[in-house]
Amino acid sequence: MKKFISATLSILIISLAASARSNPKADLDAFRSASANGTPGVSAYESLYRAFEGYRQMAATVEPRSDMERQCRSALLEIYPRLADGAYFYASANDKEAVLRFACAYVDVSLVPFLDSDGLQRSSQYPVLSNLAATNLYNRREYERSIRYFQAYLESGDPTNRERAFEGLARCYFEKKDYGYAANICHQATQFYPRNWNLLIIGIESAGHNGNDSEMGQMLSRAIALQPGHKGLWEYQGKLHERQKRYVDAAAAFERVCAGGNASLDQYSHLAFNYYNAATLLYTKAMSEGRATTEANAMFKKAAPLLKTVLDAKPFAANVARALAFCYSATSDATRLQEANNTLATLHSPTVDFGALPTLERNYTPSVELNPVSAAETSSIARGEPDRLIADVDINIPETGLKRNNTCVVIISNEEYYNKDIPKVDFARRDGEIFREYCRKTLGVPDEQIHFCTDAPMGIMKKEVDYLQRRCGIDPGKVDVIFYYAGHGLPNPTESRSYLLPYDGENGDYSTCYDLEHLYAQFDAMNARSVTVFLDACFSGRKRGNGMISAGRYVHKKEADVKAKGNTVVFSAASNDEAALPYDEKGHGMFTYHLLKILQESRGDITLDELGRRLSHDVSLKVMNMNKKQTPNVHAAAGLGSSWKSRRLID
Repeated sequence: MKKFISATLSILIISLAASARSNPKADLDAFRSASANGTPGVSAYESLYRAFEGYRQMAATVEPRSDMERQCRSALLEIYPRLADGAYFYASANDKEAVLRFACAYVDVSLVPFLDSDGLQRSSQYPVLSNLAATNLYNRREYERSIRYFQAYLESGDPTNRERAFEGLARCYFEKKDYGYAANICHQATQFYPRNWNLLIIGIESAGHNGNDSEMGQMLSRAIALQPGHKGLWEYQGKLHERQKRYVDAAAAFERVCAGGNASLDQYSHLAFNYYNAATLLYTKAMSEGRATTEANAMFKKAAPLLKTVLDAKPFAANVARALAFCYSATSDATRLQEANNTLATLHSPTVDFGALPTLERNYTPSVELNPVSAAETSSIARGEPDRLIADVDINIPETGLKRNNTCVVIISNEEYYNKDIPKVDFARRDGEIFREYCRKTLGVPDEQIHFCTDAPMGIMKKEVDYLQRRCGIDPGKVDVIFYYAGHGLPNPTESRSYLLPYDGENGDYSTCYDLEHLYAQFDAMNARSVTVFLDACFSGRKRGNGMISAGRYVHKKEADVKAKGNTVVFSAASNDEAALPYDEKGHGMFTYHLLKILQESRGDITLDELGRRLSHDVSLKVMNMNKKQTPNVHAAAGLGSSWKSRRLID
């Protein structure tokens, strides 16, 4: 019995202590009292830290512009400079853990959203403590947390450790395998620090992983200028040229890699196949134009001994034997052609007829498998016809195996309009097509529950929203809705309303357009479990890209203040009077490309809060490098509070 009473008292004491600790006002009063009576000590600063934690948690839940928000704001502004004092207090005591804790807390206060306008980053202590927090967390390999403080330091504008901060931020993203982020950071930073070797190498490797050949090429050029004899850089350069089908340049790069010996078999293989592919294009073009194949034959003769060396080392490499046979066929070397065909026959691979047109080889590694480019495609490339643009997000779409039978998706991609005076929306149709594949493969939505419409008139758009209403009515409160729109948006600045423009809509005639406020009201009435909206459109009167849908009367207007209601969360491509830009290099809208990239990297396992922050960061950073501005934003219905932030598309 005594043991039971003792245990009960212990639990009660712990509970009371926890209750006391959860009272931020009491903790702040305790710190004030200790400060008034002299220099604060450990106990006082720990009270201050608990007050910070309490008010920060409160800040995440208070209603905007409420009395509670004002109280919380006042307390955090009072706590803010004292956290810096605490960091220095613990530094004098050589307590590194406490220094880091207080430095992080100091920066965290500045990142509370309703303190944005208070200029807290202008404090003289801010760069010191944000850099301290970032570098210490990086050294501990806590990359996710480190990113937060490197970004805070860079946003402070302090130049002292700016170069190292860029490098640390890029390394964090690289270690997390967020290669798109890492490449963008390096691309941005090397504009200011073009001789920073570490930034260049991180950027080259990241861009290579991410398939961003444009950024990779720019950073490679800078790195090679710094170290022209670096064979690793020339290998990257050669492989970049391969992807661009610049086989002569690729061969020249691999000549540098293989010069002086000590090259690997893989490097010799790349050299051999690039000479072979360069010769194949020259040969195909010459034959189609009825010209002599002298230049091509000279290139085949360079490729043949290299291919023979690779085949001797890898005698079961059918793709090497086949390329070698084509070399001998094109140069009319019947004896060696027969030898190569004997090898192919031994490997149970098709032989090459004398005089047959060679085809490109896409596999640069010695392999028993044949993986040639078709003769028609080889001929098309030889004629210089452009390839259909394939972005990195269009392939390797993650297949998660999820089955989400209670999710319904409507995708509307309005690229062209009945009124030809309204400019087309570049890549809108493709945006919708690829988003549909991510819904199907990554998010696990059944095909029959994904409705995809291109160039949809008003009647079709209304019909698709009606489908969502009817589906939610069958299972009230159990259906997740995803609505995606790529196309033009229109503002009505005189009435502060925004509209989606159907295929048969008329610019300026708002009765022919889909009222965004009405659409949100329809979502609110659906009784869905959740509604997630993606709008790759802007409401500034601008078209996707440069220019306006019509005359310049919308240039200086801000988007209409249309807010979601119910349980709807809206991701918009642009803010205020910005345009929703295309990403020409990727063949997508800028917003949609980055949305797809995040889904690809995360396999859909990402909170809506993180998705919104990453979209805003990635798009803003990319367009900044283009000397433009586009800032995606996320808005949740007020009634959701902060609960939407932890929601995931795959929940």
